[in-house]
Amino acid sequence: MSRITIYIYNMKTKTYYSIIAKDKDFSLCNKWFFQKSSTGELILIDNTNLIEEINKTVCDFSIDISPFFSTSWYTYFDNKLFSKIFIEVHGSKNFENTSFFPYLIRISSLLVAINAKDSLLVYELLQRHQKTLMKFPKLTMQILKPFSVETLFTSIYGGFNYFSETDLQKVLNGNFNKTPHEWNIVECLFHASKDRLFAKTSIKGTKNPKELMIEFFKNNTDVVLTMSLVGTNFESWVPQNLNYLSIKLQKAQKKDFLHGTHFTTKAREHIFSKTNSIVKAEPQNPFDTNAIAVFFHDIQAKAKGQYVFQKAGYLRRTGAEIIRRSRPNKLIFDSKLFRIGNAFSNQLSTVVISITI
Repeated sequence: MSRITIYIYNMKTKTYYSIIAKDKDFSLCNKWFFQKSSTGELILIDNTNLIEEINKTVCDFSIDISPFFSTSWYTYFDNKLFSKIFIEVHGSKNFENTSFFPYLIRISSLLVAINAKDSLLVYELLQRHQKTLMKFPKLTMQILKPFSVETLFTSIYGGFNYFSETDLQKVLNGNFNKTPHEWNIVECLFHASKDRLFAKTSIKGTKNPKELMIEFFKNNTDVVLTMSLVGTNFESWVPQNLNYLSIKLQKAQKKDFLHGTHFTTKAREHIFSKTNSIVKAEPQNPFDTNAIAVFFHDIQAKAKGQYVFQKAGYLRRTGAEIIRRSRPNKLIFDSKLFRIGNAFSNQLSTVVISITI
């Protein structure tokens, strides 16, 4: 005989917030639920039975916050990134708790980026919305924790940023702000990462960021990272292929401008999503034996039926060294063109690759 437990709560005294992210076709949907605690903190609800009960309640009001995570930031972004995000409020017919909305709006895009396993975007959003997200540092770190080491690695070794090994070195030495609300991104990510970083390592007393990351990757398989490429200005893939696409899609661009359609975006997304990649170590590279090169299909050649790979750039030097020392026998890495552009400006030269190590 099955046992059924029914959770009953007074919707007049409790307010629940839902963040709902849906893909373009509304065929995929992710939900996260929050509630105000008795101490005034915002907490993430992970009680399955309670969530099922909340799902049955009527939503009092819903706000579309998609513009706060605009796809116009990018020339191309992977379909894993959802395009519609809503905040729903259950159990309150007034806006008395709107002080939480700025946080919920910012954490929404962060949840979407974590769900898509885009460590570089997680870092970019943290940097973009740091002040708001650190209003609830405990909750932010709880949300970051499952993907914190990947984001910490990316923030230092995987993109163009303001942080370096020196910043992580300071934290490892115990030199960090004691007030969580005032932590910088590296401090926040390190504290969110501690349990995972030291879970299996034999060097808990390490003071070397590089060795700590190498040890983590050695003890964890199938780690997914997104990293921006360097050296794209010295290779022809970015200007050659994007210029070719721009010329090729001129008719669609004019039609979109006149009729408000989206043929150009759809065509570009289709082409980039079908563009395969190769991420390959170059142990014979005369300048750096740890170098890891990235190749993509030559789009212009592919349009003619010729499947040619063209070098687009490299992973950053120190990041590549850590990956190679963690996986010395691995020469080819599973990868995917993930996006072009970033959350700060729609730079055509910012190419982001998803790599599994």
